[in-house]
Amino acid sequence: MSASLMTGQVRNSWRRSIYLWLTTSARDSRNRTDDVGTHLQASRKERNKVQRVNDLFHASGMWHYHRDTLEGITLQGMGKGLAWSFMIVPACFVLTFIVCITLYRRGDRRAQQQHAQEEWQHHLLEAAQKRAAADKELKSACNHAVEVKSVLRSIREEQHWAAQLESNMAIINEKLQCHIGDDESTRKDG
Repeated sequence: MSASLMTGQVRNSWRRSIYLWLTTSARDSRNRTDDVGTHLQASRKERNKVQRVNDLFHASGMWHYHRDTLEGITLQGMGKGLAWSFMIVPACFVLTFIVCITLYRRGDRRAQQQHAQEEWQHHLLEAAQKRAAADKELKSACNHAVEVKSVLRSIREEQHWAAQLESNMAIINEKLQCHIGDDESTRKDG
């Protein structure tokens, strides 16, 4: 029983080897893709997802110069041969890290802006209060100046009237004295 099973496996392995030899091409550093018909492309595509990364590192190890290795990795990384799942996870990690730092810094920045705005509003309120007090003092000073002007005007008018009154009194006194002097001379004469 085991002999018949063994011969079936050998027969299948020979068939499989011949089939693979006819349907695939040799894989080397220059020929990294398989020549297959359309009926095998789906299975080969799945296999190539893993083999692309292997080919990338195989190609980078084949070159003797570091520059050639970087060029090979760059060409593979342009979407021609790199399995993107190996790049997406680290890229997402880096992007998440940057977003976390940005959000944290934005909170700090927002707190600083809010503090600066509160301080600015406080200074603005103080300035408005000082201006209101200065306006009030200016208004009272203007009212006082108007009162002083009216008092000075009234003093000038009083001085003018007093001067006129004095001159009128002097004229009246002169006339009275002239009149009294005439009356006395007429009394003496008469």
